Amino acid sequence: MSSNYTVGVADGSVVSLRDFSTRCSTIFGYQYGQRDGADAVERESIAIGQQYLDSIKTAKDELQEILELSAEAVDARNEADYVARDASYRAAIHTIAVENTRYKAMLAKVEAMVVTTRIMERLKNFMVQQLEGSIESSESSVLHLPSRQTGEEWREWYCYQLRATIKYYESTYIKWVCQRDAWHVAKQAVDQAIAAMSD
Repeated sequence: MSSNYTVGVADGSVVSLRDFSTRCSTIFGYQYGQRDGADAVERESIAIGQQYLDSIKTAKDELQEILELSAEAVDARNEADYVARDASYRAAIHTIAVENTRYKAMLAKVEAMVVTTRIMERLKNFMVQQLEGSIESSESSVLHLPSRQTGEEWREWYCYQLRATIKYYESTYIKWVCQRDAWHVAKQAVDQAIAAMSD
């Protein structure tokens, strides 16, 4: 499974060492507040919060729809879902193999990097960590061949998945609100400290 830093390697859009280095170097910019201004950070935060709310609404709407389906409609959805899961399973096996080949090719490039400064050494170590983590995650993925079930078994399973999704996004949204509020308090304190500085 790819991380935010290795997703481009996984999908083949990042193949050069320079592009991967640039992508990974943003960790230092975020860490030291040098990449984007506070306004950009806040805009991104608002968008993330809205995504959580949208995901909650979508899952709740779908749950209501599934609960109201007739037995015949459930059987049809069950069969369509089985066909889709089977195709997804077969595609995932191929995707994992392709992604691992890409990760390992990029890892060889990173390991061959000659570093001359401490920050470059930290960047190289971070890049290796990201790639090795993605390789390990992919290789430890457990794929299960889909099994057939009755329509009502499918409805029960699908509703369980939707309720878990709702619970996850509600919990994540609460954490996001807390982090957003803490960020605003910290930003306000920094702004006040800067304003109080003499020229």
